[in-house]
Amino acid sequence: MLVLCDCVWMIELRVQLRLTAGRPPSGFTGLTTRAAFLGWVGDVKPALSTLLHGGYDATKRKRSFYSIKPVWAEPSGGHSFSVIFLEDSLAQDTLGALMQSPNRSLRIGEAVMEVTSLSIREVDMAAVGKRLGGLNSLDMRFRTPTYFSVKNSSFKVIQPNLTLLLTNIANTLHIARIESIPREKIKALRAKLGITGLDIRSVMTRDGSRVYPGFTGWVRLTAKGLDSEQASLLARLAEWAELLNVGGGRTAGFGVVEVSPPAKHAEPNQHA
Repeated sequence: MLVLCDCVWMIELRVQLRLTAGRPPSGFTGLTTRAAFLGWVGDVKPALSTLLHGGYDATKRKRSFYSIKPVWAEPSGGHSFSVIFLEDSLAQDTLGALMQSPNRSLRIGEAVMEVTSLSIREVDMAAVGKRLGGLNSLDMRFRTPTYFSVKNSSFKVIQPNLTLLLTNIANTLHIARIESIPREKIKALRAKLGITGLDIRSVMTRDGSRVYPGFTGWVRLTAKGLDSEQASLLARLAEWAELLNVGGGRTAGFGVVEVSPPAKHAEPNQHA
């Protein structure tokens, strides 16, 4: 592993909302959440909103600077969404813009929602991988539609392909200058992983004339014969997946995944 930056914290913005008019958001809200978020930023800093919508870094390589967890209903009432940034400077600029904005009303689909609080959470990057360390089996729950893009293909992969999953997370970490993981280490880790439980379904998300295919559901990953370095790598990749989303469309709330130790009540089927 090569660490590419000396960053200590990653910033996540959390926005609490209260419904003031219209219907409560339902189903997948990632696209409308992103539109509302970018519009809110653009009220004060249009150039920053444009950059976040699809900007370029200093190398002129197009980047996704953040990931969105779209609007969810809170068990205690109200709604919330969150945005985690890959660059601290952009997080600070965005937070500054939102604090300056007089607008506290966001439209999420058919719902009009008032911002009731805006807070930040600092993610300790050095601690990523500690929670799931030492486990040989993980449950992954894909909460929002997930898909993977393949170079030189017109089709999206809408199933939990382990090679694409691991490579996608590693690529995100490299582009974000968090760490660079050699491809041979990803390949060696993949060779020791299998899917031993599966319950997924395909979903189609429409945005005007565009259609995004994807999948949601539950997958159990099981590892055999990991050495300590590989076990640590698996835990880090899994926790980064949870923080940053996986697959395509991360800035629009696609690929939200929750990772946990295996649930005891699940009865996994063997699936290569």
